[in-house]
Amino acid sequence: MVVGPVGFKKSVAPNVLEYGGDTVVLRRRGGRLTSQRVKIAARPYMAPAFERERPKPPMLWRKSIKRGA
Repeated sequence: MVVGPVGFKKSVAPNVLEYGGDTVVLRRRGGRLTSQRVKIAARPYMAPAFERERPKPPMLWRKSIKRGA
């Protein structure tokens, strides 16, 4: 079973989205690239999905092993 987002190279986006926090956003203004520190509200998606799916694996694996085969 795999739980979690797809791996990102040097990105804190999944962690900030799950738990919230501060991050730096790059924006283009008048042809120039500027950075701005912003506060992101928590938007949990991994923990609720895991809790919803946790009871299912035993039922999925129950009939996978057969006797006398």
